[in-house]
Amino acid sequence: ALAVVVGFTATPVLADSLKTASDKMTTVAKDQVVEGTAYLGGDTIVVAGSVKGDVFCAGRDITISGVIEGDVLCGAQNITIDGIVKGDVRVAGAKIFIKGTVEGSATLTGMDITTDSASMIGGDATIVGTQIGLYGAVGRDAMLGADRVALHGQIGRNVDGGMTRLSVSDEVKIGGNLTYASDNEAVVPDGAVVGKVQR
Repeated sequence: ALAVVVGFTATPVLADSLKTASDKMTTVAKDQVVEGTAYLGGDTIVVAGSVKGDVFCAGRDITISGVIEGDVLCGAQNITIDGIVKGDVRVAGAKIFIKGTVEGSATLTGMDITTDSASMIGGDATIVGTQIGLYGAVGRDAMLGADRVALHGQIGRNVDGGMTRLSVSDEVKIGGNLTYASDNEAVVPDGAVVGKVQR
């Protein structure tokens, strides 16, 4: 995600946009509307308003609590999605927390990645990290790769992945199959998986 953002600086007009948005703190206020794509950089980035296009951002701490009509492509140490993203989310960071709604698909790469119980990813969730905790809902498939994976929410179709340890709680509902590669066998509660479980 950082490479994508940096790549835009090769175009002078976009470089100017990124430069004017760059500071210690960059904010799109709650009552502000960005008519098009937003290019944001800074130590702390807060997007509380509305963006009618995509959001490209790079920083240390990023919080998106507004409404994004397009996609979100960001890189940071800490990333929180607490609003509504009508497109896809593709982010990389040390700590990623999804609390809001992603109507499209989500591609997340980091160390500690968690989705809140109230969160919703409408499409597919492709997640690679050290530790993954899925407490929210995923509309379609979940593809996971991590040292530790904890499943607590609902997945509309299949779960496929590789991990050292997989834990499946009693609240889980997987609409398709659960297929995973691991040296350790997971305990899967009865009725948690509609389809087949294969290790």
